[in-house]
Amino acid sequence: MAKLKDKVFRIAFGDILGRGFGVITTIYLARVLGAESFGLITVALSFLGYSIWFADLGLLNIGAREMAKKEESRAFRAGEIFLFKIVLGLVVLSFLQWIVPQLPIESLQKRIILGFSYALIPYSFLMEWYYNGKQFFGKVALSKIVNGFVYLALVIFLVKSEADLESVPILYTSGLSASAFILLLFSIKENPFKQGLRSFGIFKELFNSAFILGLGSFFSQVLQLLPPLAIGLFLSVRDAGIYGAAIRIIFIVMLLDKIFVNLLLPNLSSKWELNKTLATENLNKVYRILPFIGGVCSLSIAVASPDIISLVYGNEYAESSGVLAVLTILLFFTFQNSLFTFGLIAIGKDKEFLYSTVVSGSLTILMILLSASFGSLITVAIVISASEILITLISFTWFSRFVDIKSIAPTIITLFVGLALFYASTVLLLPSYLEAILVLFIFVPMLFILKVCSVDDLKWLKEKLG
Repeated sequence: MAKLKDKVFRIAFGDILGRGFGVITTIYLARVLGAESFGLITVALSFLGYSIWFADLGLLNIGAREMAKKEESRAFRAGEIFLFKIVLGLVVLSFLQWIVPQLPIESLQKRIILGFSYALIPYSFLMEWYYNGKQFFGKVALSKIVNGFVYLALVIFLVKSEADLESVPILYTSGLSASAFILLLFSIKENPFKQGLRSFGIFKELFNSAFILGLGSFFSQVLQLLPPLAIGLFLSVRDAGIYGAAIRIIFIVMLLDKIFVNLLLPNLSSKWELNKTLATENLNKVYRILPFIGGVCSLSIAVASPDIISLVYGNEYAESSGVLAVLTILLFFTFQNSLFTFGLIAIGKDKEFLYSTVVSGSLTILMILLSASFGSLITVAIVISASEILITLISFTWFSRFVDIKSIAPTIITLFVGLALFYASTVLLLPSYLEAILVLFIFVPMLFILKVCSVDDLKWLKEKLG
């Protein structure tokens, strides 16, 4: 079994390079297409995100969890999960071909949404869940790199102006198809389907299990997928483009959170069964480190947001800087929320995960729709960040019933120190990137002084990565 540092490297390498290609693609499209056309793509990708939910339910998490077990201990076999994913994907794609033309939106937006919907086909064949569960992160990394590179290369060569907008969904699907093909090639040697399919009844059980996790994931993805749709519907497509530019900066940094989640599910699941006391002790150490990491990332981005937006997207997206600064609160709480939310999945508390996300997600949907209907773009951004705080509190309440988190002081202290330093930065007259460097020189020592994170915690992390 590869060491933890090797696993982290493989996950990080694939995500950093794959997302790096994705970031370049996003920047290129935002600059070439302009805010309004970029907004159309942003809205369509959110629509695709919800379509993928229906085509996946909770199979991604179930697949990773089941493949982490020994073959004889699996409730569901690889072939059963793979076949069910394909059937769901084709059903959802067929439904979209019927429903989208009937939506009360502009014809161009309909064509863009339908174009992206064909990405459901390669997504159904994508076996990332299998390789994540087996912890073959190198193969997953390669597939992500291929996906990002193919999409980027095609976009650069074929998208030259706003007139090429409708070709973007085809290029996106091509990149995802290349990724799925790579993993399917690996499966020839791995032979993941050597366990045969069982009776039809197993698919009913799989659907029931997937629906429980899937319903929870539906609500857990509200903050990622609903805002662009709500902004595009109630405000404007251009506002959706402005928001899309800001949130993509946040998504880049969420790479760290993604690495954490990919390691948490298989590792916590196995350790929880062997020694709950040791697993709880380690979780408390992780919890003390997460506010430190999230605080450093969030504060530096918030302070430097004007220079970041100007450098990445250009002057047309200047409005995105204020939105980005507000959304860093979302980023900060995401790190803790992932520990609590995906921790419930890892320890087998699927129903509690469902209860947590349904309650918080329902409230979030209402808040976002109301803010988009009656407020401005910045109001929606504030509500989104406030919603992440609410979601974190609710998920913590459920998680703490099974795992004893000693204190939530690290989160509270880090948040208030960060807010105070951000406010102090607004009265300075320095370039924003210099202000960011200055506040970090103050922020990091204060977190150690206030015992948010200790040297022992960092030594423990280094030992685990060593």
